[in-house]
Amino acid sequence: MRGCLFVILFAAAVLGVGAWFLAPTLAAAVIDGALQSSGFAADSKTLTVAADPPVRLLVGRADRIDLDAQGVRWRTLAATRLGLEVDDVDLFARTARTVHGRFDGVAVTDGEGTPSTSTAVATITFEGPAGAAITTVDVDGESVRALVTAAVLRAFGARLTGVQLVPPNGLRLVAPGMSIDGALVVDVGGHGIGLSNRLGTVPIVTVDPSLPLRIEAVQVDATTLTIRGVLDVQSLLGTSAPG
Repeated sequence: MRGCLFVILFAAAVLGVGAWFLAPTLAAAVIDGALQSSGFAADSKTLTVAADPPVRLLVGRADRIDLDAQGVRWRTLAATRLGLEVDDVDLFARTARTVHGRFDGVAVTDGEGTPSTSTAVATITFEGPAGAAITTVDVDGESVRALVTAAVLRAFGARLTGVQLVPPNGLRLVAPGMSIDGALVVDVGGHGIGLSNRLGTVPIVTVDPSLPLRIEAVQVDATTLTIRGVLDVQSLLGTSAPG
């Protein structure tokens, strides 16, 4: 009887140790599968899952998930790199409390809702509640010029020789023998940015519906266009926020 009890206790100890060390690996596999089902792909990635104690992962609870990925494609979004931290996660209920992250080298979608043929790129940073993370999109001056030049050519057939960023939210379009000042505006619904001037409004940037980003404001300084809004990362991840 004593020998049988020893075997049972030893087996329980082995299972406990196994659960302790294998839980992060098993949880990472589950999360990786969920990411792929949400449309995520990357050339390379490192995914880590942490819980204290680790055995909590066996009931689907994680303190933090960290993802570092290069060559990212997520639905219609393409970026050179993503760094993402998700906190207080329930894997079974598919809920998360807060997120913090950054996309680098994001290919900008033009005013027609298609990937820009220019080399325009942006940096997207976000932080806050998983369902409503405060988000900033920074587009460098050269990328803005490429986007605006292509948009004006598409809309009016006019070739610009220069585009100047005029704070707080203006652009000056320069063509041979003339210049036109306009203001950057957020379209109804917060799905894109347009340039309003005396010739009309020209769409400059469009947010694809598959990226749950609502634009709220836009401004420029001498070198950068900055878009501010709210990103629903829980929807992007295919999760929902806890009540």
